[in-house]
Amino acid sequence: MEVKHSRFLRACRREPVDTTPVWFMRQAGRVLPEYRRVRERYSLLEVCKQPELCAEVTIQPVRRLGVDAAVMFADIMLPLMGIGVGIELVENVGPVIAHPVRTMDDLSALRPIEPEQDVGFVMEAVRIVKPETPEDGGIHGVATRRITYMGYGGNQAYVQNLRDIVIAIMIEKRQAVENLEEILSVPGIDMVQWGPSD
Repeated sequence: MEVKHSRFLRACRREPVDTTPVWFMRQAGRVLPEYRRVRERYSLLEVCKQPELCAEVTIQPVRRLGVDAAVMFADIMLPLMGIGVGIELVENVGPVIAHPVRTMDDLSALRPIEPEQDVGFVMEAVRIVKPETPEDGGIHGVATRRITYMGYGGNQAYVQNLRDIVIAIMIEKRQAVENLEEILSVPGIDMVQWGPSD
């Protein structure tokens, strides 16, 4: 069956399906003992950046739980890291961006992502996972919206004033803000779920 006609993608398009497909956000994670064994030996980024490990962790819940879609195991910060944004994943804090987007110039300095060059390890993991996905399923990618990226790395006052910053940037040049979604797009995933609208 062609993936575009799978039950998973038909349901994503809100087309009629015989059975509602099931998958869970963060389905590859702490609930699985096999995942915990991998994480005892490797950090999150080490798993993400080794295609075979990433593919294994992605497919573990498909095998164990029988879900209808593989949710790619990847951090939402990988595209930004790929285009040279300095990010540190701090234990019990999360991602901290060295130089957060604060101005229109900051935003304009972000270049479009070249998937094979910038996050080739993700693309290879997708290629490994693809044959392992259920015939009526697919691969689910997760991305976030611009406001989430912009919120990382600032101090409390910056985060509190983020809405004002976003509004000012949108008034100055709305199209450039919209382009951030293009910058962060990675092909090869059957369906991408964006974060809440902003």
